[in-house]
Amino acid sequence: MNNDIIIEKLKSFNFSKAEAQVYMTLIRYGELNGSQVSKLIGLNRGTVYTALNNLYERGAIVLLPEQTNVYRAENPKTLIENLTEKYILEYKNSAEILKKEFEKMEEKDTVKVESINLKGYMNFILKAKSLIYSAESELYIETNDNLVDFYEEFRELVEKDVDLYIRVYTNEKVIELVNEDFPESFNEIGFNDKNSKERKTMIVVDNEKALIGNGKKGDDFIATFTNNNYLVSIISDRIHYSIYLDNIVKNEGINYLKKHKINSLHEENILKKIKKYLKI
Repeated sequence: MNNDIIIEKLKSFNFSKAEAQVYMTLIRYGELNGSQVSKLIGLNRGTVYTALNNLYERGAIVLLPEQTNVYRAENPKTLIENLTEKYILEYKNSAEILKKEFEKMEEKDTVKVESINLKGYMNFILKAKSLIYSAESELYIETNDNLVDFYEEFRELVEKDVDLYIRVYTNEKVIELVNEDFPESFNEIGFNDKNSKERKTMIVVDNEKALIGNGKKGDDFIATFTNNNYLVSIISDRIHYSIYLDNIVKNEGINYLKKHKINSLHEENILKKIKKYLKI
């Protein structure tokens, strides 16, 4: 029996060196009291008594009945089984606690994000793919860009029964797509507007996160991701108002808008775009 190896291994189970020595002494010599153990291993009595008390509390040794302070070691096989079971349970509990704490940190980090600025069309595409794929309830998009880059993400959402609403516009027309239009109509949409100088996209996911971007297809493309409630609501409102405005003009005519103008600088642009979209 190699005492040094056993003592080192016991220390890996949180035995102190003194506790491991005391336990091994009881294994070798049988039933002993504190004074006898102290003499055999050359440690002072205080250290030995502390070790005996700790070993007794963890179930590594037993106190013999009807004898004054006489101990014997627990069967090594039983001790190892008990230690293994105890430490496996402790490690599992620790792992669960760590998992929950890290999840809390991730949740806090997500909340703290607020807004991130992106530069470059490919960075926008990667962020858009990640955002689209994360949708659990609904996704709506307004864009004049090509949808082919997001085909696989749309397919996943349709399979998950996530509600899709996509409004694709150019200087000539507006096309509205929903789940039932996938995949046929999605393949027909592309960036074919020769008169448009830049690509523009707005994406809202689950009414919690949004991504907007515009620019040419290169490093000049600028985008912003946000999970700020107010900013998300503004982007969401913008998409919804476009839908409502289209329907108002279709049903009431462009004169309805003219009657309710507030004569702002922005209104003339709105009216020009609507006339082109709806071919008025």
